Amino acid sequence: MRYFKRYIERMLYGGRMRRVWKPIRGWVETKKRPLYFDENRMWTTQFRKNNEIVWSKHRKRFIESIHVEKIKNWNIFNGDRVMIMTGKDEGKIGIVNCIIKERNWVFVESLNLRREITSDVSGKRVLVDERPLLYPYQVKLVDPFDSLPTEVKWVYDKNGVKIRISDKSGIEIPLPVEATMTEDFVLPQEYTENPVKDTKNYQLSKITYKPNLKTFEQDLMEHYNIKEDRKKQKTYWY
Repeated sequence: MRYFKRYIERMLYGGRMRRVWKPIRGWVETKKRPLYFDENRMWTTQFRKNNEIVWSKHRKRFIESIHVEKIKNWNIFNGDRVMIMTGKDEGKIGIVNCIIKERNWVFVESLNLRREITSDVSGKRVLVDERPLLYPYQVKLVDPFDSLPTEVKWVYDKNGVKIRISDKSGIEIPLPVEATMTEDFVLPQEYTENPVKDTKNYQLSKITYKPNLKTFEQDLMEHYNIKEDRKKQKTYWY
C-alpha cells in the first residue's frame, strides 16, 4: 500500500513533490529546491558549494529561486560578434566567449569588466573579471554589412540548410565554429575517435532488431532452441 501511494504521488506531481518521514512531524511533503546557476558550470566544485544548504546553530541558508525568462530559440552562439547595448562599454563590439543559458547570460571577451583591488602580504593587486550581460536586451548581433546591431531571423537556403540573416540588410550571418561545441568544450569536427571506447558510425547504422509477432519469452525460446510440449492447464475464476 505504501508503494502504491508513492507511485500515485509521483504520477500526480511529476517528481516535483514527495513525502518524507520526519521523526517528530511524521510524513511531510517536500519540494525540490531550486538550483543556483552562475558562471560556474554544474560539474565544478564551486557550483556544488553554491548549492549546499548551510546549517548552523542560529540560521539556515536557503537557495532562492531566480526568475529567468525562457528563450526557446537562441540566436547568439559562442564566437559571435556582438555589440554591447548598455553600461560603460556601450557601443563596443566583442566576441562571445561564454553563454550561461540557465540565466540568459552572455560573456563578451575583454569587455564589461569589473575591477577589484585586494591586498595581502605581498601588496595590493587588481583583480579583473568579465561580468555577464543579459540576453537579448543588453547584447545584439552585429550586421556584417555596416557593423551595427541588428535583429536576425532563421530561414532555409536553396540547399535546405537553416541559416541566420540580418533583418536590416538581408545578409547571412554565418554560424561560428564554436557554435557546434559540446558542453565539455569539444568540437565535433576536431574530435578524434577512441578505437576502444567509441562506437563506430557503421555500428550505429547497422540494423540489429527485426520486429516480429512474438512475445519476449517466445523469441528467447526460438533463439535457444527451447521446445515447449506441455499443454496449458485450464484456469478458473471465482
